[in-house]
Amino acid sequence: MDILKDKGLKSTKTRTKILNLLKENSPLTAEQIYEHLMDSNIKLSSIYRNLAIFVDENIVIKSVGFDNISYYQLNTDHHKHQIVCTNCNKVVMIENCPLHEIEKDLEKSTGFKIMSHSFEFSGLCEDCQNTNK
Repeated sequence: MDILKDKGLKSTKTRTKILNLLKENSPLTAEQIYEHLMDSNIKLSSIYRNLAIFVDENIVIKSVGFDNISYYQLNTDHHKHQIVCTNCNKVVMIENCPLHEIEKDLEKSTGFKIMSHSFEFSGLCEDCQNTNK
């Protein structure tokens, strides 16, 4: 994969499978990645180790959800944010990142080069609101 080569990382079957999975199904927890790749005989510890490398190399964004679980997604211009129900833990993805313009303003005002961000809304989903009425 070019992204691994660009970062000077060895392209392994495990790394390629993790990145391809995140390309198709993102964000995911390490455990969800493990479940998807079970047939590949990849150990959960190997998934965590590679995710840590990907986060360090800014290939993957790690965010901690309202449920205190780490979620991983590829660091692209098309990354996603989420809204999580505080009652039932239902997750709804926000397809378009609302923060790109804010990032540009922050870079101008602070002199920082922003490499990534994570953002999550929390609240009650429609079903839980109706149940609580």
